[in-house]
Amino acid sequence: MYDKFIIKKFEDKHGFTTPDVVKQIRVQNAIFNEYQPHILGLFNPYLIKPKDHKAMLPFREFIKTAGFNTIAKVLGDKYSFKQLEKAYSFFTASQTGQMSNYHHQELLLGLDIGLYQEIFKYYFAIAFDATANAAADSVTSLTYAHTNTGSNLILFVGVDIDVGTDDITGVTYNTVAMTRINTQQTGGVGNRRNFLYYLLAPATGANNIVISRSSTGTIRSASASYTDAKQSDVPDASNTNSAGGVTSILTTTTTIADNCWVVSHNDNDAGAPGAGAGLTIRGSYANGGIGDNNTAKTPAGAVSLTWTLPSGGTATCQASFAPVPPVVTTVNALRANSKFWGASL
Repeated sequence: MYDKFIIKKFEDKHGFTTPDVVKQIRVQNAIFNEYQPHILGLFNPYLIKPKDHKAMLPFREFIKTAGFNTIAKVLGDKYSFKQLEKAYSFFTASQTGQMSNYHHQELLLGLDIGLYQEIFKYYFAIAFDATANAAADSVTSLTYAHTNTGSNLILFVGVDIDVGTDDITGVTYNTVAMTRINTQQTGGVGNRRNFLYYLLAPATGANNIVISRSSTGTIRSASASYTDAKQSDVPDASNTNSAGGVTSILTTTTTIADNCWVVSHNDNDAGAPGAGAGLTIRGSYANGGIGDNNTAKTPAGAVSLTWTLPSGGTATCQASFAPVPPVVTTVNALRANSKFWGASL
């Protein structure tokens, strides 16, 4: 049986309304057609005829697509590349995929899970959703609308105020309190302060972001939402940076989970920022903006994003967030569900 999340994705995309058995076959076909035709049979050998095996790519090409590192992690580096290659060859030469050898079976399960995780990442990768921004002077609160669309949503809100001290009393979306990730005073004279907030599973549709402060002054803000984000453990990692009298600022965040994105909010006292190395700006205002690295970081590690700006004091607040995690990650977990991928174990 295909994982319910995979089925739901294809239900939404293809409008399946058929009984479960027929639906699963159509899901299989959709995966085959839309992901990589050469992995036909690796998910369910009973849907492929022997003559079709000849069209499958060599193992080394298959590994480039499916990701040897993913499969190796699943199997705990228990098997060598040559053993995996042997199992793959044995499988593609088989008409039924039935393994009489336990180790061959375990190897194939590892291949299946590795492919499952790659498929899962393909269909459940983080994606940018929407942005909005607003600014006001001589106020104690700022309200503006942001529209969320999609599932497994996360909303980030960057805030800039015109004092170096922290007088933000709260940020909400659709009246739900958002959580602060970090804050940083600008470098140089330090007459501004930067904040980054987040909210998991924000309401879909157009709803108001409300930023409140305890004193009257300027509030400027930009927001960005993303789909298929993990709905816990936020942030994955975070960092801040500040500088004075500079024309660019680089901030590095070292991700922990695989396939994270990094979101970044910058403010400065000089003028409109621009995108430097590694950065995609999603929304901006007169002296700040919000952006991200626009890609999954794999394997996990350091992500450096650069904002460019007119010479002055600046600060950046940054955080990483992970995608929806695969449900099955080990051979034992797969073996526990004998119907997974249609396998007969």
